[in-house]
Amino acid sequence: MLDKLISGYSSRKHRHDDTGYTSASAIIDLKLANPKGEILTILFPPWHGAGKPFKILEHRLAQGGSATLSVNLHNQILSADINEVVQSFYSIQAQIITEIDKLQKKYKYREVHMIGLSIGTLSMSLVARAYPKVSQVTFVVGASRLAPCVWYGIRTQKIRKQVEANGFSLAKLELEWSDLAPALSAPILRGKLVQIYVSNSDKIIPTAYQTELVHTMLDAGANVRVFRSNYGHTASIIKFCLSDKLVKI
Repeated sequence: MLDKLISGYSSRKHRHDDTGYTSASAIIDLKLANPKGEILTILFPPWHGAGKPFKILEHRLAQGGSATLSVNLHNQILSADINEVVQSFYSIQAQIITEIDKLQKKYKYREVHMIGLSIGTLSMSLVARAYPKVSQVTFVVGASRLAPCVWYGIRTQKIRKQVEANGFSLAKLELEWSDLAPALSAPILRGKLVQIYVSNSDKIIPTAYQTELVHTMLDAGANVRVFRSNYGHTASIIKFCLSDKLVKI
């Protein structure tokens, strides 16, 4: 029920998209808390953000001693403009890598951790691919590939219809977005801690693609810890953000 409400909200939001959006504005802002912590944890939010629960997660991590860099992303990083989606995510990657280098030079963090929620796991995995010094990553209801999640997820059906109207099949969309697949980060994460939180009843990021991500990371030799939730997509994110037991840094 909650996921259907969120999906309906997203559909209404599309009616008010920023017509001046470009991939260069994919990141709205970056916020650093507790900068002198020994570990830098980078938080990548879900599509349209996660509101108060995400802010609580930020606070808990900072209070726990981690320097916490929160990324605020534009809602239009995901749309029916296939090329712009690719450009947006690579823009996110480039900007975050620049920020990590700047912060490491100033604070010399002992480790860099990354946490991605929903589509935030895609941004996270791209950054991890470009930053092999990452120590551990956490996927929260993330998937192995973007295209089938947009195609079958209940929150992105408007995008699917627009993509189909432009003459794209799922197979063609997979090809266009293949370089964005979180599964491609697996070789970089070999031997590293990879925490994966899977929703067993997810209709927004279908569970099958979350499970596919687990197998990809295991096959690559990552140190995988899998946690499963019987809640849906949104409730699983909220549970992760609010539960002390779920965040390990």
